[in-house]
Amino acid sequence: MKKYGYLTTKIGLIEIIVVAEQVVKVSFVNTRQVAKDSSNIVVVNCLKQLAMYFDKKLSDFNLPIALKGTPFQELVWSKTCTIQFGTTLTYQELAQKIGYPKASRAVGSALSKNLLAIIVPCHRVVNKNKNIVNYLYGAHIKNFLGFSPFMYYF
Repeated sequence: MKKYGYLTTKIGLIEIIVVAEQVVKVSFVNTRQVAKDSSNIVVVNCLKQLAMYFDKKLSDFNLPIALKGTPFQELVWSKTCTIQFGTTLTYQELAQKIGYPKASRAVGSALSKNLLAIIVPCHRVVNKNKNIVNYLYGAHIKNFLGFSPFMYYF
C-alpha cells in the first residue's frame, strides 16, 4: 500500500511516495493526491530530511530507497548518488565514471527517468558547457537545487 507525504518548499510542493518501507518516488507536483500525510516512519523521516536539506542542515540523505529501472538506469542513478553536494558532473563525466565513456546521451536518458528527485541528485549533472539542459521540473528548479551556488537562493 502506498503511503504519501508532502512538503511545501520555496520552489513548489514535493510529494513523497513510500511502498514496502522504501521511498519509491519524490517529485514536484501541483496538488496533493491525499488530504493527509501518512504517519509512516519512512515518510516522516523523508519529510524531515528534505526539510533539513532545504534548511541547509543536511547535504546527504540516509533513506531506504527503491531504484527500479533497467540495470543501466540503476547504475547511472547509483553513481549519481555519489556526486557530492555543491559539485556537478557533466553527462560525459558520469558516463566515464560508470564505464561507458561514449554513453553520455544514454546517461541523460536514464536521468530523465529518475523518480527520486533531490534524493538521486540528477540536478547536479550538466552538459559539457556546464549549462542546464532538459530538467524534468524546469531549469529554474534545477538552478535552485544546486546548479548555481546553492546558498544564494535562501
